[in-house]
Amino acid sequence: EEEYQQNILMPELEKKKNELKEKRDFYKPIDRKEIDEFQKQYEENIKLKNEEKRHKREQWYSDIGGDNFDPNRLKTKIYDKVMEEDKGNQDMRSKKIEDRTRRQEKMNNYARIVKEMHWPAVSHKKKQEIEQIKNLLGQRNQRKSAP
Repeated sequence: EEEYQQNILMPELEKKKNELKEKRDFYKPIDRKEIDEFQKQYEENIKLKNEEKRHKREQWYSDIGGDNFDPNRLKTKIYDKVMEEDKGNQDMRSKKIEDRTRRQEKMNNYARIVKEMHWPAVSHKKKQEIEQIKNLLGQRNQRKSAP
């Protein structure tokens, strides 16, 4: 029976322990340090690959007979088109904004002029009536508030 425990039960128990440990390790949250470390490694790998690509490109260019590699020479047409398109879009946006402000200013000026020209005139007689009504109401309120 001891042999059975030693040879069969113990290895199975160890196997289950290892499986549980692997599952715990798999589901535990990732440390912030590990994430930062991975990010650093990833960025270093990207830099190395970009440097490798640049070096291969320069090597290829020198192999075909070019003296110096000029990356601007390869991207000028596309780059110029994109920059021109961006500039056009920016100009269009600024024109729209200017147009909107100009229209708003026109509306405000028109409203101001209309108010000045067509503001209803209050007759002198009506003004006096309103003042009398205000005075009467004020006197009534004073009488009510005074005991």
